[in-house]
Amino acid sequence: MNLRPDRADASSYQLLRASRMAEITGLVLPFFGLILLGYIAARITRQPREAMGWLNTFIIYVSLPALFFKLLSRTPIEQLARWDYVLTSMVVTYTVF
Repeated sequence: MNLRPDRADASSYQLLRASRMAEITGLVLPFFGLILLGYIAARITRQPREAMGWLNTFIIYVSLPALFFKLLSRTPIEQLARWDYVLTSMVVTYTVF
């Protein structure tokens, strides 16, 4: 029994793995980029603590919904209409709020 994949299988597996990592990075990077941008803005401008509340409000009510809309608009409707996705979203939303 041969447990080692041949070269063609190994290279296709690496290609698939790299594309999955690129997809995950593309989803996660905007969130952490937004956090980094807020951190840099707070460090550079030396705003008072009251101004940071407005920055948080802007991020929560303007930036993140726009980012979510952008991500969801690129997702095919078949993936969004899956019952496991809908049920998980409802349970997590109910748990958090």
